[in-house]
Amino acid sequence: ESILAEQAPAARLWWWGWAAGFAGAMGAEGAVSLATSDPALRDTANVGLAASAVGLVTTLAIPVPVVFATTEPSALPADPAARAARLARAEDALRASAELERLGRSWIAHLGGFVVNAASGLWLWLHDGLPDRGALAFGVGMVVAEAKVLTQPTAAIGAWERLERGLGPSTPSGPTLRLVPTPGGAAVVGQF
Repeated sequence: ESILAEQAPAARLWWWGWAAGFAGAMGAEGAVSLATSDPALRDTANVGLAASAVGLVTTLAIPVPVVFATTEPSALPADPAARAARLARAEDALRASAELERLGRSWIAHLGGFVVNAASGLWLWLHDGLPDRGALAFGVGMVVAEAKVLTQPTAAIGAWERLERGLGPSTPSGPTLRLVPTPGGAAVVGQF
């Protein structure tokens, strides 16, 4: 409970930030698509709109449980049955969060980003006859997809691994890269 509550603000910023970024990109691409009379620019905007929609849907469809952790940890109940039930719920929440964090950092996330961006680039190149824009769409899309994967919250992974080894929860000690709130907005912070 402590790890989830401690990491919730940064995880919420990550989740809402990526959702808002993809939604903003969709709005901008949609506006360009509707406003332009240039077919090449319209085709490029439509492909960008579709790729951003996939990014938004995947962000909203797979929220890391820590994003919605709303309860602050409190003292454990004295009743042994209530204590065991609460510990089991907290353990389940930590495990679920760790599993979704692993999914967000897994080869599946990297492959998904590659497939969406390769399809975008190939569509522009082969269908619309825009190889330069296709290459650019692929490159920019891959940078965005990898940034999302690399900034995925990982606190629950480290805490769950320590708990499984009997060491008690702690923040991750390996290399990490995450988005954290700051007084002026947000910053990408790394630990190596």
